[in-house]
Amino acid sequence: MHRRVGRGGIDDALERADHETFTREPPKTLKARINFLMGKLKTIKAVAAELGVSQRSVERATAPGNARRR
Repeated sequence: MHRRVGRGGIDDALERADHETFTREPPKTLKARINFLMGKLKTIKAVAAELGVSQRSVERATAPGNARRR
């Protein structure tokens, strides 16, 4: 016998699956998000498109020695 699941049940299941998939909070800072996405998407162009920033912004964030000087 199949159990009928209402719309709320589906939403609850999706919410639980989402929480179970991610074991930690996603990165908050732009640089951390870029580094995380570089590991997943592999290209600067794809990361820039995903974040809605220029390719150059991604290049600057991933360049060695990119810490800002004060």
